[in-house]
Amino acid sequence: MKAKEFYELNKGKYFMYNGEKVQVVGFCPEMIASLPIMVAYKKGCWAFPYTLIQISYEWKESLINDGDRGKWVNIEALNPLEPQEIDLCEILKGCEGIELWCDIFGKCKLLTTEGDNSPHEIEIELIDEGADKDVIECFTSDGKFYAGYPNGKCMLWPSETNRDWSTFVKPISVKEGDPVMTKWNSAAFWKLESYTKDNKSDFIVPVSDFDFSDFDSNKSKSIV
Repeated sequence: MKAKEFYELNKGKYFMYNGEKVQVVGFCPEMIASLPIMVAYKKGCWAFPYTLIQISYEWKESLINDGDRGKWVNIEALNPLEPQEIDLCEILKGCEGIELWCDIFGKCKLLTTEGDNSPHEIEIELIDEGADKDVIECFTSDGKFYAGYPNGKCMLWPSETNRDWSTFVKPISVKEGDPVMTKWNSAAFWKLESYTKDNKSDFIVPVSDFDFSDFDSNKSKSIV
């Protein structure tokens, strides 16, 4: 399989590489690079700049996220993840109103995880551009559109590029005056402050959720 084809089928998806979970974030034609697929993984505390990836005859930005480390690899070095059982009703409980991605309908909004159309308890509202307004669709707790197909696939995801529910972080509600830990990208240390809406720090984490034993892990908990 060519690099471009592999990338278009798997962009944003997770694989195992040398015993670590990595995400497919870019590609380069084999004629230019002997290692055509770019992967990223959450480990360490540095990030490299956006990389321009050649797609057809155009140059576009890759999907590298801030805080990711990455490297070029062979397609053959990437192994599928073991299937995981998920309970989206439990994962998304209390997250009503957030935006999700559906492989069938595109962007959507979560309405409830306690719908009365069992076993399709998860209800979403379509919000993708061009979608009919006020259209509600239902899914099972494992993200399937139809419960009657045991080999069906999950169709609901945190975003178009994130296909791993283990990375999902529930939205955090913070009020004015609540104690938070803040940090700028250029700063060496975190700072304790009272939250204000005009705080422009790169990372803001409620003190109640802050891990003082693993400072690097807190960036993923930021509310900004």
